[in-house]
Amino acid sequence: MWIFFLPVGKMIAGICFWLIAGFGITEAKQALPISLDPRIISAASNPADIADGVGGHPSANAPSNYYKDKYEDTKKQLEILKEKHAKHEPLPYQIGPEYIPTFGQTVKRIRERGKLICGSYDDKPGFSESHGGEHWQGFEIDVCKAIAIAVLGDEWSMETVAVNGKTRFEKLFDGTIDVISATTTYTYSRDVEWRIEFMPTTYYDGQGFIVRRSLGVKSAKDLTGARVCYKKGSTAAKNIKDFFELWDVDFIPVPLDPGQAPVDYYIDGKCDMYGTDRSALAGKKSTFSDPRSHVILPEVISKEPLSPAIKYGDEQFSNIVRWAIYILFIAEELGITEVNIDDFTDHKDPIIQYFMGEKGDLGPKLGIKETFAVDIITEVGNYAELFELHLGKETRLGLTRGYNRLYTRGGLLYAPPFK
Repeated sequence: MWIFFLPVGKMIAGICFWLIAGFGITEAKQALPISLDPRIISAASNPADIADGVGGHPSANAPSNYYKDKYEDTKKQLEILKEKHAKHEPLPYQIGPEYIPTFGQTVKRIRERGKLICGSYDDKPGFSESHGGEHWQGFEIDVCKAIAIAVLGDEWSMETVAVNGKTRFEKLFDGTIDVISATTTYTYSRDVEWRIEFMPTTYYDGQGFIVRRSLGVKSAKDLTGARVCYKKGSTAAKNIKDFFELWDVDFIPVPLDPGQAPVDYYIDGKCDMYGTDRSALAGKKSTFSDPRSHVILPEVISKEPLSPAIKYGDEQFSNIVRWAIYILFIAEELGITEVNIDDFTDHKDPIIQYFMGEKGDLGPKLGIKETFAVDIITEVGNYAELFELHLGKETRLGLTRGYNRLYTRGGLLYAPPFK
């Protein structure tokens, strides 16, 4: 009998224990002051809340929804900050129907339109200039012509649209232009984040500074306290900041909006120096009333590979653009110029036969003319001819080839085999 009654005894003892414990808890709750809400007790032990006047000894009037009110207030403040910040944010790019074009879509659109549309600056001496928005000339303009010739053949036509540092990308994304040919630096972020496909580099440059000769400055490192102009959001802005931080030089930044020109601020005396690509500095200097009163400092503070750019996605178009540019390099390498190109017809060298369109059917493989290389050189010349015509020693810019020599002469210009 004892074996059967032992579990029952344990059960009765357990029930009695829980009844007594429950009675104790009820008595304890009744003994607590009504004002001490458990949430406030918990808050009092939070060190962060002590700074807010909550911790330690909360009063009987402390709100029971303290954290809820604090959350709502913080949320409201964040919304206010977002509104203020949005006023200073540029409008997002308008995405056109060809933001991510498919194979052949861009070429088809250009041919249906009857012309290629090139976006370029209208105020870059030597590289791209327009007179009254009509007559365009410059190194970048001729590069675009080479592309138009490759795409459209004998009936090629090109329209040039003026762009600035901001609108060059806007107009590419919304479909207003087909190609950017505007001394645009090839960077990781533009390539990867912005989905812009850069073509072969046509000019290897670096950023520098220009100052008045009267300052007697021989290095940018001597310009402590100088006012430095630059465009907001440009690669120049980041390069300038990095350079002066590296050399512990204090400077006064003068950031300008995309529509404002650093050179104008510099000429008006609103800043002591400004920095951009050295080729652009040379171009602007050539337009000053007294170019000899200004000096380009020796520092080269960045790599600036300047390249035409298009949108990702249409491999037919990107291949045509890529090889139209390579043709300029290859022609110089082969010694083929605008003047002597007819002398290379029926040449015994197979490589030249490929170039002249006499074998290989290379053009038709891209959906373009067999003689597209000949057409390009006949119309605009090879790379050396373009450089000397617009940028070289006999021009107002007076630039030397430097890195922009062929690889066979110690430069960086190199094209894959055309065969």
